[in-house]
Amino acid sequence: MTLKAFASLRFTGETLEPSLIGDILCVRPTLSYHKGELFLVGEARRERVGRTGLWLFNTEGRAEARDLKQHIDLLVKVIFLDDGGRPDLQKAVALRRLVDSQNVDMRVSLFWHGSDADEEPKIKKSFYDVIGWVGGRVESDFDREEPASPTGKLQIA
Repeated sequence: MTLKAFASLRFTGETLEPSLIGDILCVRPTLSYHKGELFLVGEARRERVGRTGLWLFNTEGRAEARDLKQHIDLLVKVIFLDDGGRPDLQKAVALRRLVDSQNVDMRVSLFWHGSDADEEPKIKKSFYDVIGWVGGRVESDFDREEPASPTGKLQIA
């Protein structure tokens, strides 16, 4: 059984104007700031200074918690579909222009953690292709629980 899954869409850049990303995608970020701007991080709400501009959208709490496909589908909707769920080529082109013109790094991160019996999710090549088309790249962090020892005790090698 999948224990946890989520995805994030992240834009970073020295001169990134985060509001432009939000204007194109029509969604509120999880976190955004300009280079040099103070922002709060973590549960303790510690103050930090942005080393680059950032616009981050995280799917945690916005899609079915354990189904990575739903998290990916949400990112596809945010990047490529209009409010009615129809393909929005203008949105994708505007995003690509912004990534290119402002020298922005766009990354989609996929996270999955499963039990030792789970099979890793298979991500379709078409997802990598469409993210590349708008100037981004996909990175994944997939791992499983370690199998329990037959005795149920921790074994030290």
